[in-house]
Formats: sequence, structure tokens, C-alpha cells
Amino acid sequence: AADPSLLRLLLGRADDMRQAQGRSDVLVEQVIAAVAAEGYADARCESVAHRLDLSVRTLQRRLAEAETSFRLVVEAARMGEAVELLADSRVPLATLAERLGYAEPSAFSHAVRSHFGVSPRTLRADMAKGNSTRD
Repeated sequence: AADPSLLRLLLGRADDMRQAQGRSDVLVEQVIAAVAAEGYADARCESVAHRLDLSVRTLQRRLAEAETSFRLVVEAARMGEAVELLADSRVPLATLAERLGYAEPSAFSHAVRSHFGVSPRTLRADMAKGNSTRD
């Protein structure tokens, strides 16, 4: 026989988990926006936490609850922006790397290769092929 009190308890717990996930998604989006606003080269956990009116430790804890970290969020934001910038073949790769806060184009190339499994040039060419077949 079903236990109505257990069902209520489990449904309440599931709802709490769903709300917590929603908060963590919003937090990650806020961190990405703050990092983009500060610039990928200049964004630091301390300054982003301050911008979000959180202590550094609270920001780190909440990101950990979302199963991520500040470093991972910054790198994901960089890679998302890299895809956008790579779509414009007029932007030289060195300029793109600098805009994303990499000290050297080789560091950018390594990050793209690690994240996507191909070089920035290959990714750019693949995206151009994909766009030309959709036009």
C-alpha cells in the first residue's frame, strides 16, 4: 500500500531539488554575464562575487552545489564566445585569442582543441561549411 505521507515528503524533496537546480542555472548565467562584462582576461572570482553581491566563499559553494567551479564556468563562457567569434572569418585568430583573455594564440588554440577536439582553424572551416550548406 502507498504511504501518502512518504509520497508528500518525496514530492516536496523533488520540488526543492528542482528549485535548487533552477537557482544554480541562474547563478551560472549570472557568472557568465559578469565575466563577459568584466572581460575574460580580467574576470576574477573575487570581482565577480562582489558584482553579484556574494562573498567569494558563497559563490564557490553555490557553484559547487551546481557541480561546477568558477574556472569551469569561465572556460565554458570563453568557448561559447569563441564559437561566436570564430563564425566571423574576418577576425584573425590572434585577435580572437586576445579578446578572450588568452596570453598567447597557442594557449587559445590548445583550449579550443581540448574543448572541441579540433583546432580553431578547423572549427572555423567546419562552421563555414555548415553555414554554406544551410544557405
